Amino acid sequence: MSSRAVEPELKNWKSTHCCLKLRLFSVKFCEWLVSLEVKLKFRLFDHSIEAVIFVWSPRRHVDDVLTLRRNTLLPSSLRIISKQIQRRLRGLLSSPSNSTTRVQRRSVSRRRNFKMQVSDPLLAGRFLCLLAHACILIVSVSFRQGNVLASLPLEADRVDYEAKDVEVKAAEMLSLSLLTLESSTFFGGLSMFNPSQALLSMLAHGSGAIAMSFFLMDQWDMFFFYWHLAFCSVLPLLTEVGVFVNVVILGKRL
Repeated sequence: MSSRAVEPELKNWKSTHCCLKLRLFSVKFCEWLVSLEVKLKFRLFDHSIEAVIFVWSPRRHVDDVLTLRRNTLLPSSLRIISKQIQRRLRGLLSSPSNSTTRVQRRSVSRRRNFKMQVSDPLLAGRFLCLLAHACILIVSVSFRQGNVLASLPLEADRVDYEAKDVEVKAAEMLSLSLLTLESSTFFGGLSMFNPSQALLSMLAHGSGAIAMSFFLMDQWDMFFFYWHLAFCSVLPLLTEVGVFVNVVILGKRL
């Protein structure tokens, strides 16, 4: 069956469902008004009930409900009508036609394609941010002397310089290794098309690359690098581990 032949049937099903919902709402509202009248022992809402029934109900049911309004059996009749509408709604929702389910599946596939189209620019942006962050980290490992000197006190000797040099190199290599682990799961395809993870990784590594460029050019102290390590390397890796657990261990889809 072609999509042009299926779409009118889907529209008919949706209109029927919407009409039943509106009828159920009108009956429930009229039932509430009648119960309020019973509590007050005075008929206040004659015109209001008639207006609500006329607006929300189909034309062929207006005369029947207005006739019930003139009788004393209105509350019980409204309850019976609401039960009938609820039964029809359950039957409509439990047994949609095969063509309707096909159209719904087609709409789900269209939403998935739209999600893929949305994740394409995030994929390229994440790759560029990872590459920029890795390049600036490699450069900072090679040219770390200024940062080592900025981290030393004024009365430091050769031993203090060598110890601080080892500390700076170890911290930068740790950040580079964490970035390598995240890149391995990214290029492995586990989080490649996850928009939330891609956006978080872009923010973390983009800001990390900018911060590392200032750290290298302005020769900042190592105190600032540890903040960079926590928010720009450890945080995206932890979320990447969460994606890995959801996909590989729990078997959930992205």
